[in-house]
Amino acid sequence: MSNSKLIQPLVIIVFVSIFAVAGYFVWRSVSGSLDTRLRVNRSRVSNPETNGTVVGEEQTYTHPDYGFTLKYPGGYTLGRFPEGEGEVVLIQGKNSGEGFQIFISPYDETEEFSKEVILKADPKMKIENEKTISLGTEGLSALSFDSSGDTGATHEVWFVADGNLYQCTSFKNFGGRMEDILQSVRFN
Repeated sequence: MSNSKLIQPLVIIVFVSIFAVAGYFVWRSVSGSLDTRLRVNRSRVSNPETNGTVVGEEQTYTHPDYGFTLKYPGGYTLGRFPEGEGEVVLIQGKNSGEGFQIFISPYDETEEFSKEVILKADPKMKIENEKTISLGTEGLSALSFDSSGDTGATHEVWFVADGNLYQCTSFKNFGGRMEDILQSVRFN
């Protein structure tokens, strides 16, 4: 057998191996972030802007437009993505299901925010185990509840501040941790 006949199959094997390894890493990267995106349409995402600074084991994020500050665990990533008239802030850990999103949208309703207001806007929404909680140093009143839908079981915390509705959503098993993180929210 000549060397040229041996080289051609080896070159093909090397190229197939390179593409297989690259494909695996791309798949791992994409699949790890998709499950925590919940309701955000991935095709709308473009160049997330971050503004996180590391402070010991904790990171602090200050939103440049909505004027809130939030502390989240070191090693987590934070991205901002436009979504309709609002924006999504995505906080994500390294493990699948570790993280949550905050969907921020204008809120100009005159009635006090409540479970009934949510159900009036979306009668099909399931709201279970609801309770009113207080967030941050300002004691923001928030509605904490469990829900379920196309993405599975979720835990949600919704509140209104400075004319905007904040819909914070995580997988149900991360709900307690999300509430702990949200306790650090402060409006400037």
